Amino acid sequence: MKNATLLLLSFALLLTSSECSSEPEPIVSTIGHMKLTVTYPEAVKDVDGRLVGFRQVPAAGAVARLYNKDAICKGYLDAKLDLAYIGDKPIISKYEHRTNEEGEISFNNIKAGEYFLILYASQLYKYTEKYIEVPLGDTLRLKKDFTASLSFFKGLEPWDYEVPTE
Repeated sequence: MKNATLLLLSFALLLTSSECSSEPEPIVSTIGHMKLTVTYPEAVKDVDGRLVGFRQVPAAGAVARLYNKDAICKGYLDAKLDLAYIGDKPIISKYEHRTNEEGEISFNNIKAGEYFLILYASQLYKYTEKYIEVPLGDTLRLKKDFTASLSFFKGLEPWDYEVPTE
């Protein structure tokens, strides 16, 4: 009996004195960054006033908004007036910026994650929308280069995106 008690005490001591200290969880940055460049096609005409193509011009004052990822836009005025919807409930954007004279926007130190992006460029009289993921730490660059096509207005989006490489 004494041996059994001693064995149980030894076992209990072994369990309670084990040095299982848990390592603190590393702090993961949740800060994201996104850069956006917006351009629009401006008509190029010859000396007789005939349309010969288009050149890309910075879209100064274009508005980019990031909404909750479940949001949707229901039309032209929604994008212009900072209004999107989750179901039938209207919501406003979490982040909003306008492009500078070079057509650039920087979203810095925002919460990384998935967003619904709406871009309204008054020069194009339209908006575009897309689900987008803003990465941790790195910068997601959004840009669009138009082709010099006379049918530029068909399916035109004033931006596209690429994830930067290391």
